[in-house]
Amino acid sequence: MKRIIILISLLFAFSIGLSNIYDGYLLIKAPVSSKIFIGGQYKGTVPESSEIAFSLSPGTYELTLKLEGYLDVNKKAVVESAKSSIVSFFPQKVNEFKSISETKEASGMSYGTVDIISVPYKNLRIDINGYEIGSSDFYALALVQGSYEIKVSMGGQYLKTSVNIEKDKHTVLQADFFKKQIFNLYTIEFELPKNSKLFIDDKELSDVDKPVTVLDSRHKLKLENELYEPFEQEVVFDGSGVYKPFLIPIASYVVVNCNLNDAQVFIDGTFIGTAPVIFESRMKLENSAVKVLKNGYSEYEKAGIKLGSKEIVYVQAQLVPQALAAVSKGSFRMGNMDYPDIRPVLDILFKYDFYINPYETTFEEYDEFCDLTSREKPSDNGWGRGKRPVINVSWWDAVAYCNWFSEKEGLPKAYDLWGNLLDEKGKITFDVKKVIGYRLPTQAEWEYAARGGQMSMSFIYSGSDSLESCAWFRKNSFGMTHETGMKSPNELGLYDMSGNVREWCTDRYNSYSVLEKDDPYENEGLGRVVKGGSFEMNEMFLRISNRWLKDQEYKDFSTGFRIVKTIQ
Repeated sequence: MKRIIILISLLFAFSIGLSNIYDGYLLIKAPVSSKIFIGGQYKGTVPESSEIAFSLSPGTYELTLKLEGYLDVNKKAVVESAKSSIVSFFPQKVNEFKSISETKEASGMSYGTVDIISVPYKNLRIDINGYEIGSSDFYALALVQGSYEIKVSMGGQYLKTSVNIEKDKHTVLQADFFKKQIFNLYTIEFELPKNSKLFIDDKELSDVDKPVTVLDSRHKLKLENELYEPFEQEVVFDGSGVYKPFLIPIASYVVVNCNLNDAQVFIDGTFIGTAPVIFESRMKLENSAVKVLKNGYSEYEKAGIKLGSKEIVYVQAQLVPQALAAVSKGSFRMGNMDYPDIRPVLDILFKYDFYINPYETTFEEYDEFCDLTSREKPSDNGWGRGKRPVINVSWWDAVAYCNWFSEKEGLPKAYDLWGNLLDEKGKITFDVKKVIGYRLPTQAEWEYAARGGQMSMSFIYSGSDSLESCAWFRKNSFGMTHETGMKSPNELGLYDMSGNVREWCTDRYNSYSVLEKDDPYENEGLGRVVKGGSFEMNEMFLRISNRWLKDQEYKDFSTGFRIVKTIQ
């Protein structure tokens, strides 16, 4: 009889366990003391950690946040079986939407102004961050400095846009319902040579000395002047101000630009100045070479330059720190059939070369970034800083460092505020070949480099079949990180790609079955990919093909990063 009772109890417990397995996990991030309502029912108050979690059955839930002194916020959340979802709330103070006249009387607050007009001119409804402001044909509002989502409605139509309001900055928005888009309106003055004719979108300006109003979309500019080479260019205006086109006098020129403006430029061994520089020639060049140099950076050279009469040759030099290692294009087999999260095995082809830092980013490097940007420094867990790999950094922290380092080196940012990759013109791209700035490696780039690229000797770990020689791991690390570069490198001269710390990748986490086989980059899926084993792990987790799924906000004492850059 006792055996029967025990068996029934076990079956009951097992049935409860099964029901919980299929629940989803909802994490809510919100200001402290916020009250959370799910489906209209109070569920709890946000503690000092600014996070509160709920286990919920799969489905769609109506969420409401209430906080004294702030407007209520309503959101929907989708909870999936056995998965985690994150919802963040940013409530708006009740008195943050003010008229311009009210704002002038306010003190101690940072405001910017925004005008909202529409095409056609009809009665509008304006919602800011989900809250109705009112209805009118024109709005002149002052908003507290920050980011806003503005919705403009007319009849049964509506348009949305995101706006960043800066202190004392004036923004004009035009809601064009014919084009179904919201534009920024900018006032542009042109600085032009005398007797110039200027065309914008094939329409000639009647008076080139007067400012003009333009939309924040791409415009075709054309300039005619008998003293200069014809000028025709597509531009995107991103603010009001003065625009001065780069005009070339009629002659033959070599125009040399560089990401570092003080780099020295040589043509056929003769110093011609520091970048950017224009070399004027009245002679034909048959087989000339441009060389760009700067101490501490790799040398740039472009040979075989030919220059005829009335020709212009443009040279865009990019110098990178000498410490970076070049990885040549090629192919390799990515993944491992023995593990479900890294199969199927794919034959990956890289059609581009890239640079990679031989070392994990150190505390020394990251602390400089924090000092210059007034950013809080991450903890070193009491192990020391200096040349130890930086730890306790999220994916967002790593991306911020990449953008800062790009700007430091005179390159455009690689990421926008939402973590999308950007091309040279600041437009979102899914092609890593078009990214100019420094960034995190794709999971394929990381694995290819860790295996030794085209110099691979097919070691079990990165650089060796012996973990003791190439990696800090559980058996030899004494439970902590160590200075980078203390173990032997791999075939490409890269250190610590097995062990020490795991490393953030730029990709989202998704099945290998959806990856492109040529120049892969995955922008769909959950969280972000983390590659490489750490000092606290055993041999099994230090295989080159291994990877983890981590939320972008995740940070711990065993995860860091290293940077890469596409070779243009």
